[in-house]
Amino acid sequence: NQVGNVNIYDIYKGCYEGDASNAFEAYSPLKSRFTGRTHNVGLDPPCINNAAASQYLNMESTRAAIHALPASTIGPWEICSDKVVYKKLYPSVLAAYEVLAAHYRILIYSGDSDGAVPYVGTVEWIQQFESGNTPTKDWVAWSVLSTGTAGYDPTLQVAGYATVYDNLNFITVKGAGHMVPQYKPREGQAMF
Repeated sequence: NQVGNVNIYDIYKGCYEGDASNAFEAYSPLKSRFTGRTHNVGLDPPCINNAAASQYLNMESTRAAIHALPASTIGPWEICSDKVVYKKLYPSVLAAYEVLAAHYRILIYSGDSDGAVPYVGTVEWIQQFESGNTPTKDWVAWSVLSTGTAGYDPTLQVAGYATVYDNLNFITVKGAGHMVPQYKPREGQAMF
């Protein structure tokens, strides 16, 4: 309550849809996390204007392209559907990442102005996951090169920072909120 009316998805930007002070009280999916209840979200998160995403993801051609069943079968796409039941199955996903890292390189990225999943928590999780391994590169700046790819040029604006381990890269995107491609599409594209 003391934080106030802050856009949790990008702490430096205002809310898209007016005063969200009451919306924060109504939308609180994390409350159930601590009570152990199974939870259906079913509410629009505050500060998000999902009109374009809703329109696009409800087009029949889009649904066919992403192999989603027709709206007549499962209903329209919604940003937080009450049809999805969130139930915690495991206390941690760490074991799943250990299996993946044994076979694949992993990219974890984070917008540095995301208050919903702050990058400092991700850094802490990665340090636990890497259990003392030393990164081959630690918090090095990267930029978007003239080719549109990621690299580093000291004459260009810093796009974020990278920490690299043997099978895991952690990338921050400067000035991006929770949905990096929405806030920083050029940097998001270069990062991949």
